Amino acid sequence: RNPVTLVSALILLTVAVVAVTANWIAPFGINDVDVPNALAPPGGSHWFGTDELGRDVLSRILVATQASMRIAVISVAFAVIVGVT
Repeated sequence: RNPVTLVSALILLTVAVVAVTANWIAPFGINDVDVPNALAPPGGSHWFGTDELGRDVLSRILVATQASMRIAVISVAFAVIVGVT
């Protein structure tokens, strides 16, 4: 087996699992505002820090993977439909 293929498949599987489970594994809601912690650096409670409104960056990235995966699946489906016809 090709190790590059295995690593690529593992990364894709990880992203897919994160996209499916993002709402359960995100530590905070994507729109939860924590004004006292606005622009906080990465730390214990906010692993990737917070933005200017105090929203958790990690939670927003996790949930954003869902949109990315939807776009990828729709794009591939469209390419297959166009390619087959």
